[in-house]
Amino acid sequence: MINWVYMSELSFSQYQEIMKPFIDLIYGIVNIIGYDNKEKEKETADILVNQIFLSVMVMHLSQSSKGKMTPDSDELNKMIKDGKSEEVLSIFAKGITLDKLNKYLEESATMVMTNYYFEVKDQITPEKTESIKNLYQEIQERS
Repeated sequence: MINWVYMSELSFSQYQEIMKPFIDLIYGIVNIIGYDNKEKEKETADILVNQIFLSVMVMHLSQSSKGKMTPDSDELNKMIKDGKSEEVLSIFAKGITLDKLNKYLEESATMVMTNYYFEVKDQITPEKTESIKNLYQEIQERS
């Protein structure tokens, strides 16, 4: 069963494929909220995905090593910005199952997207809320 596969056993492209629905949802929500230009929209979505990814890594590393010799979020963020995503994935994936990844993603996404909601709540209309629900449903059906 894939849920018990250790993430470290997957290639970077397999990992990206697993993450695609999640990333599509974040980018879709940011697109629905709307920004003045595509550059700001992409930057916002990238920031949200990175915040969630870093939070997931910190949760996992904290649980697995109880905080001993764990890179902090600043170190991990710098590695990602320096293009060392595969190295970060290797650090992150050690000992994590897909079940745990999903649990950490859910918790991290809830926290980060709640903060994002409070930043953009004045821009959210009933139509945008319905569009987000439809997007979520569409992505769930694809997965």
